[in-house]
Amino acid sequence: MKKNVEMKHRSGKGDTGHPLLLPPPAAAGLRGTDGATGGKTEGCKGGWADGGTDGCPSRGAAPLPSFPPLSPGRAGPGGSAPPAGAAPAPAPAPPPHLTGLAAAGPARPVPAARSRPAPGHGAPAAAAAAAGARPRRRRQVPVPAGPAAQPAPRPAARPQRVCGAEADRHQQEIFHQLQAVVPEEDLWEVHETLDSLVSNVNIELLNALRYHMVDKRVLTDDLKHGTTLNSMYQNLPIQIHHYPNGIVTVNCARLLKADHHATNGVVHVIDKVIATTTNTIQQIIETEDSLETLRTAVAASDLSSLLESEGQYTLLAPTNEAFEKIPRETLNRILGDPEALRDLLNHHILKSAMCAEAIIAGLTMETLEGATLDVGCSGEELTLNGKPIIANKDVLATNGVVHFVNELLIPDSAKTVFELAQESEVSKSTDLFRQAGLSSHLTGSEQVTLLAPVNNVFKDGLPIIDSNMRNLLLNHIVKDQLSSKYLYHGQKLQTLGDKELRVFVYRNNLCIENACIAAHDKRGRFGTLFSVDKMLTPPTGSVMDVLKADHRFSTLVAAIQSAGLTENLNRPGTFTVFAPTNEAFRAMPQGELNKLMGNAKELANILKFHVADEILVSGAVTALVRLKSMQGDKLEVSMKNNVIHINKEPVAESDIMATNGVIYAVNSVLQPQASRPQERGDEPADPALEIFKQASALSKVSQRNPRLAPVYSRILARMKENSSGF
Repeated sequence: MKKNVEMKHRSGKGDTGHPLLLPPPAAAGLRGTDGATGGKTEGCKGGWADGGTDGCPSRGAAPLPSFPPLSPGRAGPGGSAPPAGAAPAPAPAPPPHLTGLAAAGPARPVPAARSRPAPGHGAPAAAAAAAGARPRRRRQVPVPAGPAAQPAPRPAARPQRVCGAEADRHQQEIFHQLQAVVPEEDLWEVHETLDSLVSNVNIELLNALRYHMVDKRVLTDDLKHGTTLNSMYQNLPIQIHHYPNGIVTVNCARLLKADHHATNGVVHVIDKVIATTTNTIQQIIETEDSLETLRTAVAASDLSSLLESEGQYTLLAPTNEAFEKIPRETLNRILGDPEALRDLLNHHILKSAMCAEAIIAGLTMETLEGATLDVGCSGEELTLNGKPIIANKDVLATNGVVHFVNELLIPDSAKTVFELAQESEVSKSTDLFRQAGLSSHLTGSEQVTLLAPVNNVFKDGLPIIDSNMRNLLLNHIVKDQLSSKYLYHGQKLQTLGDKELRVFVYRNNLCIENACIAAHDKRGRFGTLFSVDKMLTPPTGSVMDVLKADHRFSTLVAAIQSAGLTENLNRPGTFTVFAPTNEAFRAMPQGELNKLMGNAKELANILKFHVADEILVSGAVTALVRLKSMQGDKLEVSMKNNVIHINKEPVAESDIMATNGVIYAVNSVLQPQASRPQERGDEPADPALEIFKQASALSKVSQRNPRLAPVYSRILARMKENSSGF
């Protein structure tokens, strides 16, 4: 009877055998054909030592995947003995062209075959077996009677792992010990059973090698992303992934060297031994004890059909430990909400199969839930969103790959607004709303939008909570769940404090009243979080009402009333008012001030120059902004050193909101171009001078082209026009 499956490396012309590519020890956890095969003079007696087929320490290498035997062999685990006298089954004929996948690692010489025990230790039984004689029935060993009799020696304890040169000697010692309790004619039967176990390991190794082979020539040009190749082991599939970064994996083993041509095929070198894949992602979940909670969640969310379907997915499978880290109240809320649960699970599923070998730093992957995950690496560890939370990687399935993670990845869509705020740059705002007793509006199923100031707003500490502050905070909660991309200029929002907030859309910013959105909004299960750059100050009255209520503007209020502009600033509108303070009027020469106050028309002209007919909040000023004043001249608004300037004059206070506009306090009275002193009495003001220059240029052209004469006449007429009123 043949004791071992022999595998020889053949090369050169006339080679007709299988070009088996034996994974060397560094990748396979084997010592060539010693160790697990157990049939050589050097190595370990596989199947005897505790811990699997490889009796020697693995030296850090991965164990050989389990492959059920295909070839007939002796009796033992996974095989059955052939009929007596039957010839061994012939090896299948090799195809003319093969593709082999060789695991990289240093090679070792194949040691000589182990011989049977020497004569004197079971020789008669060995001879009888060789002659095909029927083994005799086992008989009992007689034990002498009487008090002086000694019990028969008991079998030796399970041997320790033995490796190297003393392996055969150790086997001989075991054989001697068996002689004490086993009849000589049955001793070889025990030895045959042990040897059959070793032979089974050889069959598994052969099957493992067959799984690394394809019965046709496949070059790297044929290794397309998503390709499936049928191996020579039961036609089980081998999955190929070719990633955009150029990395190619074979069952998640990285392709190191490709297209090594041979006379009968081609060899590709990969970085590890690959294992067979027969389970879907759903079947992996059902068989893993560490995924029991995930199994229950998948069943409740009806995602089983997706995880059993054809396709290629990556499941970031949270372990039981990951679920246990979540507060019980939060976990129960999500598990009891079908939509939140589905979003949670979809957030752990990537749209394609992503093996660990293909992950590089800075990679962003989209989940089925719609959000993205930052996938990368830190040293030897893989990271998700910057955290090394992957506990077990590259568990291959027929429809993708599974990575076990020890933290639950909760998407924004499964969180409450309060949870969103706690984990972002507005965490101090959550303390403020909690102290004000408003948490219930942010943790339930009420659809709201929270306008939460960023932490930098409270760098001097949180304000004291009183009735006014509580009412102000209520006006930071809008009654509907909004999305910033659907807001439009002039839109009005209702708050829980019964106030109306206006939306201002500018070229570079989106603002709600005086506060502008500082970051992308986060949409939760029932609410949305807007991070804003300051506390909102909802308007309480018209521009005229606000000016009257502020003692700093008493002189301005008197001037407006004297010029007859009170009604204009009380009506609905969209005004931006640069309001001179009392200090600004006192800074004017007394004579000039008296003259101005005594001339209603001139006073109205000066005051109109301080008003623009559009709302501009400070958050919209990132560079130079020009506004047309009600007087007709331009106003230049700019930002310098985080201070708003109007016509190069610094603004004392910004964003004093009114129902019909916004007010800026300025410490100087602005002068329009036409009111500035001229160097020559007959020289017009700057705007008129510009028109005059245009007229001079056109006068010469109009003489040559009569059709331009009317244009020239209109320009001259404009020089005589006065500024219009409101």
